[in-house]
Amino acid sequence: MARRLAVLSDFDGTITTTDIAEMVLARFAAPEWEAIEQLHRARRIGTRETMARQFALVRGDRKALLEFVQAEARMYPGFPAFLRTCQASGIHFEIVSEGLDFYVDELMKMWGLDVPVRTNRAVFDNARVRIEYPYEDPTCTLCGTCKLARLFELRASGFQVAYVGDGDSDLCPAVEAEMLLRFVLGVDRARLYTHWGGVMPDAGWARYQSLLEERARGRPVHYIVGTREFMGLAFTVDERVMIPRPETELLVEFAAARLRGRPEPVVVDVGTGSGCIAVSLAHLLPDAVVYATDLLGDPLEVAAVNAARHGVADRVTLLQGDLLDALSPALRGRVDAVLSNPPYVPEEQAPQLPREIRDHEPREAVLAPGDGLVHHRRLASTAPAWLRPSGVLAMEVGLGQDRAVAQLLSDPVRYASLGVVADGAGIGRVVWGAVEK
Repeated sequence: MARRLAVLSDFDGTITTTDIAEMVLARFAAPEWEAIEQLHRARRIGTRETMARQFALVRGDRKALLEFVQAEARMYPGFPAFLRTCQASGIHFEIVSEGLDFYVDELMKMWGLDVPVRTNRAVFDNARVRIEYPYEDPTCTLCGTCKLARLFELRASGFQVAYVGDGDSDLCPAVEAEMLLRFVLGVDRARLYTHWGGVMPDAGWARYQSLLEERARGRPVHYIVGTREFMGLAFTVDERVMIPRPETELLVEFAAARLRGRPEPVVVDVGTGSGCIAVSLAHLLPDAVVYATDLLGDPLEVAAVNAARHGVADRVTLLQGDLLDALSPALRGRVDAVLSNPPYVPEEQAPQLPREIRDHEPREAVLAPGDGLVHHRRLASTAPAWLRPSGVLAMEVGLGQDRAVAQLLSDPVRYASLGVVADGAGIGRVVWGAVEK
């Protein structure tokens, strides 16, 4: 049966002649917004962090911003005719944008155009603007509105989808399609583009289409290709372990900075999963002695592959057991850092998770009972006995959990100092506590 056709389109700079968000920033934001934009274009920060930082610099209420947009925005002259052609031909059309709802909705209304829209949300509080991301993919920091997710939703519903866009976030569908193509062909990116005119064998094409359908059904691309980059290293991943996340790199960077210069620091990675934290630190700190624990044996098998892959198997000891119970008693009082990215999503939130996480990643690596902090509480209580003087416990936390976890470490009997490491958008991602010197 023939697939129905659908078109997904960006808004700023695709339907409009200029980027409306940049127009607003240029008029209403402090000049620092441009430096933040350069970081974004260099792909050093993602859209969520970029917009949060930029629009925190905006001074103007909703009325003033809308009046400016209404006066200055222009639509490409050919767009209404294109939209009418789609609608007359039974082609589904919708906007999936990294812009903001207040001006996208207003401009579409002003121009008399009625199509479905997914975009980021602006919340106005007096003369300040806060950005929310109702269509985000929490596993990815690149975009605010996940265009790839919507594309695959439509494809899984029987649509053949064309995507139109001009920005960095519009590359996501092409990036994953290219990743799968390179996987099928067994080539790197340079080889793919220098031999672009080659003929693809029928068997390869059939496999490629099969993998696209697999991805459309929700299986994460990193499980399909079997690797995920983290801290500049390629890690083997499959459904036995959670896919490493960019925000976890903050935990590794914090630990590396704190331990660098210490002779033969002893590090414990609790709940190691793929081993991305343990292996990355062993790679960054050549004289570190690393212990990696996990409750289950399957993740430890994956971690062993990654330790061997990056030549640190002789310095990463893998131990099966519950949190710190897996360690030898001989390590008590000798550990420089206890690190963990424990499960912290409350179990009751499981239905709201993206299907890539909910249906494919190991539940025991993602979900925790109650408020999600059960493992943080246990580590806060037990880690000091294992830490040497000036040793540190550092744990990753979920959105909005940093204050509660910091409170767990506020006991001066156990911890002499504590702190929170925030990402570029000001979101607390790592909470740490250090014992006395």
